[in-house]
Amino acid sequence: MSGGFTESDAEEAALGWLESLGYTLRHGPGIAFNVDGGERTDPGYRDTILQNRIAGAQAQLQTAEINLGYTEIRAPIDGKISSTSVTEGNVVSPTSGTLASLVSQDPMYVIFAIAQRTGIDLRNRYGSKGGLSQASSGSGGCTS
Repeated sequence: MSGGFTESDAEEAALGWLESLGYTLRHGPGIAFNVDGGERTDPGYRDTILQNRIAGAQAQLQTAEINLGYTEIRAPIDGKISSTSVTEGNVVSPTSGTLASLVSQDPMYVIFAIAQRTGIDLRNRYGSKGGLSQASSGSGGCTS
């Protein structure tokens, strides 16, 4: 039959299509049965899924998932970041040192100096509303 589509033509077309999808053609001892390094488990070559490759791919996936878990850093407390030494996208390692300073906001204590009269006025104005509950007018200041 001249000019017809042969089995070899079909095989070549299929192999070309699979390669375009990213598959790699393997042959010989690497996929043989019952040889050192052989991947097949069926002496009749009926197995189409090579278990060693699947196990290797699953191990790589598991390693990638573990590594992905290290890409997000969580603090043990709630708060706001006050300063950072790195920005998003930087590569860091255990030896990178302090990445950011975190300031707790609950509870927040503020100490500042004000005139004694202002402190008494603020305590009287906001004390009944829950603010300045620990206000102190000692030493000319108010602590809240």
